[in-house]
Amino acid sequence: MALSLGATNHTCLTVKFPLSDHPGKPFGTCAISTDIRERKVAEAEMRGMSVERERSNQDMGQFTYAAPHNLQEPLGMVTSDLQLLSTHSEGGWTFSVSDNGIGIDPDYFDRAFAMFRRLHVASEISGSGIGLATSRRIIERHGGRIWIESASGEGSVFSFTISDRAPNKNSDG
Repeated sequence: MALSLGATNHTCLTVKFPLSDHPGKPFGTCAISTDIRERKVAEAEMRGMSVERERSNQDMGQFTYAAPHNLQEPLGMVTSDLQLLSTHSEGGWTFSVSDNGIGIDPDYFDRAFAMFRRLHVASEISGSGIGLATSRRIIERHGGRIWIESASGEGSVFSFTISDRAPNKNSDG
């Protein structure tokens, strides 16, 4: 049962039972209610954490499956030229890594950061689809952000920031 008392909503658990006199003849009903709103809020938060934990466990399972393959591919397999640029500004660092590879169509930027979402079939370009996703998770845990500047056929620039401030200690992702 939900009650509205003024501006505050309450979720109540109510138990009702009949009252009887000595011969057993009912003469009324007794009801006991308790506000369980806080418990319901906590349950909803726990369900949300459970969903996040399940997603994280799935990511870890996929990572565990793909990591041995990735570790077998040496960095010497990189066929494009890479350049690294870093700059410091008030509040943090910005790093940019550019390549002269095949580039990424802007329509696929979000997909490039999704765990195990490849933009090409494995026979065209090797990899497992965990590199940028892992990079994004690490960077965001350190208070930064990552983005792509690219066009198909023109190479890519992957830029990210790292804050000078300590990362959020409440992050459990």
